[in-house]
Amino acid sequence: MLAMDIPMAVMTGFVFAEAGARQLKENNPEKNIFLRIYVSMFMAIFFAPNAVYYTLGWPAWEVNYL
Repeated sequence: MLAMDIPMAVMTGFVFAEAGARQLKENNPEKNIFLRIYVSMFMAIFFAPNAVYYTLGWPAWEVNYL
């Protein structure tokens, strides 16, 4: 897991930064709030359950970080 977590997080950040670059340059508060909600929903739906799944199914996988 350690070999995949960091590259996947960076890639996801790059994708969202590229997708929201125009919105951030416009500095429109309504669009910025929409983008923050969209990113938060992505994290809550796709990323967080993945970590919970591995922690509940295989508790020893966290030892990789030590």
